[in-house]
Amino acid sequence: MSYLEIFTDYRLGSETTSEALMIAFRFYVLAVGNVLESLHFTDAERIETLKELNTAFNNVFTNGSV
Repeated sequence: MSYLEIFTDYRLGSETTSEALMIAFRFYVLAVGNVLESLHFTDAERIETLKELNTAFNNVFTNGSV
């Protein structure tokens, strides 16, 4: 499951946008921590994964939707 799918599921499955944002942001923080702490990523892979995570979050939770 991609980050975009995960954030979209949070958005669609929540009662309110605020609830979805709160849950998705917790996941976002945990995912960033996992990427940064993982020994399985090279620096280039970390950067690419963090870009993908950030892009997915921003595509689902745009400034105008909060």
